[in-house]
Amino acid sequence: TGPGAFTQTAGVDLTCVSFTLPGNAVSRFGGMQSRLCMTAGGAGGTKTGKVFFGASPFHVTTIPSANNFANGLGGFAVDGNPTVLKVTHAEQSTGHTNGVTYAQLILTNDITIDKTIGVTIKTAAAATDWVVLQECEIEIIGG
Repeated sequence: TGPGAFTQTAGVDLTCVSFTLPGNAVSRFGGMQSRLCMTAGGAGGTKTGKVFFGASPFHVTTIPSANNFANGLGGFAVDGNPTVLKVTHAEQSTGHTNGVTYAQLILTNDITIDKTIGVTIKTAAAATDWVVLQECEIEIIGG
């Protein structure tokens, strides 16, 4: 490849943070919120950061262009039913969008059993792409 382009794992979700959340840590009327702060550069391909509750991503932050940053918020609320998560997230990225809000998503996922919480990042396929997870906050909201 050469200077500035190194063989790497591109186009694949790489786990940055992973931990087990005990069952019932999120109450039936509680929730979880997350914030990802990322910086990226290289080619113009899309870079992503995701937060997972078990196998289900409930927060996705994207950087669609080269040399940019994103500060995304995400989360879910449990509305009394311990197997239904109501997900909302908003991009608050000064770099590429400002206040874009995405439609609510309903996930079927059981909060009464242990779940792995994971945070991943992914670059596009170009060897010159890079992405850095600068900060990650995950918070359980009482209920």
